[in-house]
Amino acid sequence: LEIGFGTGLNALLTAEWARENGVRIEFTTIELYPLEREVYRELNYGRLLGCEEVFLQLHETEWEAGLQRVNENFAIRKCKSDIVEWLRNAQCTMYNAQLFDVVYFDAFSPDAQPELWTEEVFQNVYALMKEGGVLTTYCAKGDVRRAMLAAGFKVEKLQGPPGKRHI
Repeated sequence: LEIGFGTGLNALLTAEWARENGVRIEFTTIELYPLEREVYRELNYGRLLGCEEVFLQLHETEWEAGLQRVNENFAIRKCKSDIVEWLRNAQCTMYNAQLFDVVYFDAFSPDAQPELWTEEVFQNVYALMKEGGVLTTYCAKGDVRRAMLAAGFKVEKLQGPPGKRHI
């Protein structure tokens, strides 16, 4: 499950990992404001990683069209929705039966979208995860960590990428 499709980098890296490792993945992503064609076509992720066709296919599959196969190892379900509403509704829909192994929590920052970084949101995400599942996010703010802990997550700070102290 990906909270915030954005540029599609998490989906692309996951699709490539699935192909390289021969693992089948069903990937669900939620995004209210998908990038316009002229914007994502300017991104160079696919060219840099040698998988431009997959990158474009991830962006060009339909929103709200159910599970769509990208290749033999990777299928994507793209939900054009408000994240908070989707998570609330997910408790009562088919997604409740589909528990997630991994969650990429890649929403805009808590300063830009504070409603996405609350204990309630993390409780809803936690309820959709398999036991032993992993949530990853770039945000290491204290109040976000406390909200995650209160929702039931074990929280671990890791070294961040260049320019970011922790994730």
